[in-house]
Parts: sequence; structure tokens; C-alpha cells
Amino acid sequence: IAGLMNDLKTTGQFSVSENVLAQARDLFRAGTVDEAGTLAVIAEEWQRTGVLVDPHTAVGIGAGRAFKQDGVPLVHLATAHPAKFPDAVEKATGVRPALPARLADLTTREERFDVVANDLGAIQAFVAERARAA
Repeated sequence: IAGLMNDLKTTGQFSVSENVLAQARDLFRAGTVDEAGTLAVIAEEWQRTGVLVDPHTAVGIGAGRAFKQDGVPLVHLATAHPAKFPDAVEKATGVRPALPARLADLTTREERFDVVANDLGAIQAFVAERARAA
């Protein structure tokens, strides 16, 4: 794997053998869900379980359902809090998700940011400086 990672670092790409590619295709699936399908999954999960899910999680659930095999468990991991996408969740369920208590004051907190020049070297230096401080 070190060789693959080195190729990726130096050339921006890497290749794998047909055998490795076939193994990956056996292990992984990819799917898509359109906007209407995403809203439908959010609504279904709310009605079925009482759990609000965000649109990204809903896409994962919808795509997972498309590949579901009988007798094989399907596990979904939430990718964001539904309050990050309140309009979509409310559109699908009629419920506007609230921010978690620890974030309730988020919109009134002081905003902190740094401006960095649009220059790769400046960005790299900025990140490296802060990484050392951490």
C-alpha cells in the first residue's frame, strides 16, 4: 500500500491490478438518490423510527436499500446532524430540527477566522504552523 500512496502523492493517481479491483467491487457498492428520493427517505425514517436524519444520511440509507441482500445486516451511520439542514428536514417531515443544546447559541457566538493569501505556499505554511501548535 505504501507504493500506492507514494504514487498518489507524486503523480496524483495510482493503479491497481484487475484482481484488486475485482475484490474492491465485491466489497463496495455505490448508488445515488435524487432530491425527491432523499426527502422520501427522510420522511420514511421519521415515520418508521421517529428519528430525524439529515439529507446525506438519507442518501446513504436509500442507496443501501437498493443493494440490500436478504439475511445480510445493513448498517447506516449518520453523517451529519439534521439541524444542519433544517429546511430539507422540515420539508420532508414537517418538523424543524433544533440545534443540540451545546450549539444552541451558535448563531450568536463571536465568529473567528483568519484570512490567508490565495497561494499554496501561504496555505501550507498556515496549516503547518497551526499543526505544530496543537
